[in-house]
Amino acid sequence: MGSITDLETAGACDTCGGHTDDLQQRVGDNVCGQCDALFTAAHALLDNNVRDEPTILGTLAFAWSNSVWAAGADDYGGLELLSGVDGMPLLRLPRIAASVITYDGSSIAKAAKIIVYSRDVKPQELAEHYERLLKDHGIHFDKCSAGSVSWDIEDANLTLTVRAFKELHPGRVSFSRATLPVVSTLSRRRCLSVASTARC
Repeated sequence: MGSITDLETAGACDTCGGHTDDLQQRVGDNVCGQCDALFTAAHALLDNNVRDEPTILGTLAFAWSNSVWAAGADDYGGLELLSGVDGMPLLRLPRIAASVITYDGSSIAKAAKIIVYSRDVKPQELAEHYERLLKDHGIHFDKCSAGSVSWDIEDANLTLTVRAFKELHPGRVSFSRATLPVVSTLSRRRCLSVASTARC
């Protein structure tokens, strides 16, 4: 069995250990492009005295990702653009992100997906985002519609997925309009309560 000193270090980043053909010099260390982008972002945050945690996390996550979330130059992968400092974007994690999952080959909503990034989101704020999402997509809803709410707390956030009671048959999708259930205040509170307990 070889020792740790016998490991092949040629072409490896001195910071993360990843192998790459594109190493750069940074303060005497060989670093990969990802680590260099992360350090550049961290220095920009420190130099500009940024102390807001959602902004620090959003900016560093985007720098580390090498912009893979972005679809274009003005797209920041769901992060909120605050400003630019030292030639790089200052980005913030949103408190809540909401989107619609559609049936394949259709614009008909199959489910609503809500991701809660902040622990201090209250049920009323969540309800407002959900209702706005439904209205923005022309999705019919009423107080009696049946459905399901599933939740997940991986990746340090709460993800809620709201579905109608029954899915449409693929052959009927083109003839239907979307209907999703209203999430009751009790369900919202229960999900937020469970998630905050699980995060502790």
